[in-house]
Amino acid sequence: VLTSYGLTELFSASSEPPFTDFPLAEFTELFPAGEYRYEGCTVDGRTMRSSVTLTHAFPAGPEILSPEEDSTVAADELAIRWEPVTNPPGIDIVRYQVLLTDEERVPPRVFSADLPDTASEVTVPAGFVEPGAEYKVEVVAVEAGGNQTLTEVAFSTE
Repeated sequence: VLTSYGLTELFSASSEPPFTDFPLAEFTELFPAGEYRYEGCTVDGRTMRSSVTLTHAFPAGPEILSPEEDSTVAADELAIRWEPVTNPPGIDIVRYQVLLTDEERVPPRVFSADLPDTASEVTVPAGFVEPGAEYKVEVVAVEAGGNQTLTEVAFSTE
């Protein structure tokens, strides 16, 4: 019945436990660095092959400067700011992604911005955040090999 349907994209993500509970060395043993090969088939029977290099270059999570965790901010002038990621030394950050979510709404309302490696701030368009609401912001640092680390803070508006 589903033979004429397929995937349009595949993205794998997980929420790992803190390194105090599951040390990085144990984690990297489960996923050794190196080349991984993938093979698939299109809905019309053509074979597809690809390979991807997995590295252990993990960027530190960005330090979010504003808004602060559990703070209350004005709804009409929200700027999200973070410190550029420079750890571990030599890490090559190629972009940042910022996600702002109002999870009280169904479906959730999401502001998303993909920014260059030189960015350390984004202003949320007026009217996106509403007074008296709770939000979550994530700032994601993406390194050259595709590995990414995020930092998340919750805040509310006045």
